[in-house]
Amino acid sequence: MCGFRRIDEIAVLLKKHPEFAACVGDEAKLKVFMCHDEATQKGALRALFSSFMSCPPDVSKPELAKIVWRIQDEQSGLHPHPHDEPPWERKCARAILRMAQQ
Repeated sequence: MCGFRRIDEIAVLLKKHPEFAACVGDEAKLKVFMCHDEATQKGALRALFSSFMSCPPDVSKPELAKIVWRIQDEQSGLHPHPHDEPPWERKCARAILRMAQQ
């Protein structure tokens, strides 16, 4: 988390992914949303990181499994399984691949 994302990006991720937010304490989340200068941002990141790392495994494992399942489900809707495609589409793709190999 620290050094890779800005604090405002982390705040958006906390709102976007409730499973991630469930692994962080309320005080740490409040610090992330209320920080305004560099000193408070540094303190907010430290509080967020320590809160996330001290989350008990019986809370973090199910929540992180939920986020993995949800993201996989969202992405599977974007890319249909090859057997769900119409046959003509597979034939066209094969023909294009054959032409590219020549």
